Amino acid sequence: LYTMHEMPDLFKIGDWWYHIVTEYSDRSKMVYRMSKSLEGPWIAPKDDAFDGRAYYAGRTFELNGQRILFGWVATKDQDDDDNNFIWAGTFMAHEVYQREDGTLGVRIPETVWNAFDKEEKTEDFVIDTPTKSTEKVVAKDTGDIFKFEADVEFTEGTRTFGVRFYEDEDKAESYQFVFNVTEDRYVFEKKPNWPWPANQNIGLERPLELVPGKKYNIKMIVDDTIATIYVDGVALNARAYKRPGESLSLFVSEGSLKVTNCKVTTGLKK
Repeated sequence: LYTMHEMPDLFKIGDWWYHIVTEYSDRSKMVYRMSKSLEGPWIAPKDDAFDGRAYYAGRTFELNGQRILFGWVATKDQDDDDNNFIWAGTFMAHEVYQREDGTLGVRIPETVWNAFDKEEKTEDFVIDTPTKSTEKVVAKDTGDIFKFEADVEFTEGTRTFGVRFYEDEDKAESYQFVFNVTEDRYVFEKKPNWPWPANQNIGLERPLELVPGKKYNIKMIVDDTIATIYVDGVALNARAYKRPGESLSLFVSEGSLKVTNCKVTTGLKK
């Protein structure tokens, strides 16, 4: 499958063995296979990755009963959104957990999530916009390190929804994680994404089954140039260097989005 298998890792949880490698000859990402025997057969799950193109060269370690994945978020050439990812970057940890079907998901380690300081909660709201795209700003001065959480539900027929950060409201310029309902995936991109490339985002997407009426918990941490989002055990890391503003918003296009449990927490505990 690959011309290079880097950072091999092998471990067992319950009845399943897991074999992880990082490859750079196909999608330049970490992938895994699973089996109930070291003799095989080794199964490729539908989503065989932990993150996107920007998360690389991780290995796992069991710490206090938790399986922690230690990898790094790649930097971009000359710290420029337009340029390609280059070798090495910033350490970043995912906690790996086993789903009921034996596949693996990732979440934020509690010690990382609990390190933030000043929380502000937004009242529950609904964005109903059947023929256009509408956003609601939930924070205006996030600074360069913050966490965000919300539960969202979208209605039948909704095309896209998502989260925008480092937003300049006057210029309508930001970064965003956009969930494409008709495509069952979410993508990191610049808004507006012109001229091409306004942001080199090849490989910064993840598969996610998007079902109308289902509640999705979104958690995101932004730390300077790194943005990390988690939805139902599916994670994506990205780099964001230009930082046009400091607003944070939720949006929906051609549909309706119900938002509950919306919280933004800025700064770190001392």
